Amino acid sequence: MSELARVGFLQPLSVEYVGERRWRVVRPLRFRLPDGADVEVPAGFETDLASIPRIAWTVVAPWDVAPAAVVHDYLYARIRETRQLSFTQRWSLKLYADGVMYLGMAFCSPPVARWRRVLVYLAVLAFGYRAMLPRENGGGVSEKPGGRGDA
Repeated sequence: MSELARVGFLQPLSVEYVGERRWRVVRPLRFRLPDGADVEVPAGFETDLASIPRIAWTVVAPWDVAPAAVVHDYLYARIRETRQLSFTQRWSLKLYADGVMYLGMAFCSPPVARWRRVLVYLAVLAFGYRAMLPRENGGGVSEKPGGRGDA
């Protein structure tokens, strides 16, 4: 199958721990969507991987969904950086990012079971809005080493 026709992660996730529940992407991570578009998370981007409460780890652990969560965090960070968006625009982009997370979980290795994908999708749908709002202090997930924030 040619790389252009392939849907999913085009390389494995490569991150390094930088402290305080933060991880830095070491090599760019690309996720190909069914329409052929790519979402590329650049090296240096910092993430918390997945903001899943420890009590829920028996259902979905952060490493189970890590590549999809990194792409999701990156999309939320881009939304957060665009301060002049209306509520409707922001909500539409959030729904897009949440859908990419749902799709990405199907392409994790091993793939996340559908019922678990649905639970994670419903959680980000219900609780993710505040994570992509602009921050007063300019904080957020960063492409720069040492950057801070949550997605």
